Amino acid sequence: MRARDGKLVVVDPRRTETAKLADEHHFVKPGTDTALLIGILKNIFDAGLADTSRLDAILDDSWSNIAPAIAGFDIGELSAHCGIPVEVMQDMAAQLAADQPAAIYGRMGVSVCEFGTLNQWLIQVINIASGNLDRVGGTMVPEPALDTINLVGRGSVRTADTVRGTMASVMSELPMVTFADEMLRDDDERIRSLFVVTGNPVLSAPDGAKLDRALERLDLMVSFDMYVTATSRHADYILPPCGPLEKDHFPFFFGPLAIRNYASYSPAIFELHDGEKTDWKIIAELAREILAQDGQDAPNIREPRDVLDGMLQSSSAGLTLAEVEAAPNGIDLGPLSPCMAERLRTEDKMIRCAHPDFLAELERFAGSLDKEQPDALRLIGRRHVRQNNSWLHNSKRLLKGPDRCTLMIHPDDAAARGMADGAMATVTSRVNSVDIPVEITDDVMPGVVSIPHGFGHGREGVGLSVADEKPGVSINDLTDTKGFDPLSGNAVLNAVSVTVERAKELVAAE
Repeated sequence: MRARDGKLVVVDPRRTETAKLADEHHFVKPGTDTALLIGILKNIFDAGLADTSRLDAILDDSWSNIAPAIAGFDIGELSAHCGIPVEVMQDMAAQLAADQPAAIYGRMGVSVCEFGTLNQWLIQVINIASGNLDRVGGTMVPEPALDTINLVGRGSVRTADTVRGTMASVMSELPMVTFADEMLRDDDERIRSLFVVTGNPVLSAPDGAKLDRALERLDLMVSFDMYVTATSRHADYILPPCGPLEKDHFPFFFGPLAIRNYASYSPAIFELHDGEKTDWKIIAELAREILAQDGQDAPNIREPRDVLDGMLQSSSAGLTLAEVEAAPNGIDLGPLSPCMAERLRTEDKMIRCAHPDFLAELERFAGSLDKEQPDALRLIGRRHVRQNNSWLHNSKRLLKGPDRCTLMIHPDDAAARGMADGAMATVTSRVNSVDIPVEITDDVMPGVVSIPHGFGHGREGVGLSVADEKPGVSINDLTDTKGFDPLSGNAVLNAVSVTVERAKELVAAE
């Protein structure tokens, strides 16, 4: 992008690997992205830079409600809240709304916080206001060979009654913040049986220690997993599938996220050994046995290849699996092109710009600006290329090198606590404490500490012999089910309030 005279600006409380390559990097206080996004959008409106002419035909009437909804915000107050100077917000707004393609994008960092859904809405509103939605060089929508958006449908957002009260239920799923509570409740609605398909929620869900305790209460737990993990160690039965190179692959989920339309199929590299089964085969056979025990006839279960072939043929590209399989390097279906009008799944084929829930969240956020922030450090996560999920830690090739499960802390914050690089620190949140080695670096902004995701393999009974060499600690032993985004139910995994001090053992030795 930069070779084509593009410009990359990164906003992150950590100077990430991407930020180090960028033209600009701005530190932002964790969990305050909403203030920055409102500031950018307000500057676009106030400076008269909004241009929706390309999209007016597919914007519903509620678009006119957005500018008045943010008019009352004070730019200076927003700047103080997020730590981004007013002039930087103004510059970002001007660049995004200039007469050239641009895009604003945010994913995990802006999602797993209290106003995560509002943040994602604001990002797309900025893309619309700046004229960059569905524009070449802006934010575009793929037309994948296998159109899962069209096949699955519109989805749903409802509410459901839980032991914690009414909560959001997105696409019929309950949020993880109530998962442990549903197993710990003492009435007839308690979850008593659990099937876990290659997941490790003890390390990936908020307050993993609480979930660890909750799994002990189950009457039956079955894990589909090739490893004995922090989660599957609780299982009554572990049904191991074959390895990833012993089954075929198609980019079912990533096609709709791609930056170019394509189709590719990867056959299995190795044949299955006697007795080995793929995930789908294990689940299908188990489902058949459960139905038989209940006196029901087993459904006719089609082979995944047959299902995939039918899906491909029903999508707009009209390919067959045989055609895709015959192209070992995949089939290039061309660059993305404007297609929003055809891809919209609303009944009237219009973008519902300002749902009342978002406008109400804006008002709730406005009320939070007056609240004083507690004098504490803010914990954020991070991932490494070699170890972005917990199961990769059991690969010796990926685990080698320096210990990556460290507490990143700014030099000023370390000095204030008498900490040396490599020493042990105790990090404490509302729910738990962990001891972790210190990594002093100015790659994190003052007031922020960072622990990587996916570690914590030192629990008794975990069977990951390679990962056990560097088990680390789980950041989700510190995250808290108390905090969540009310619109989506997503847990607050960033900006967790913590205290940091030298480990007690070190203090005692001195």
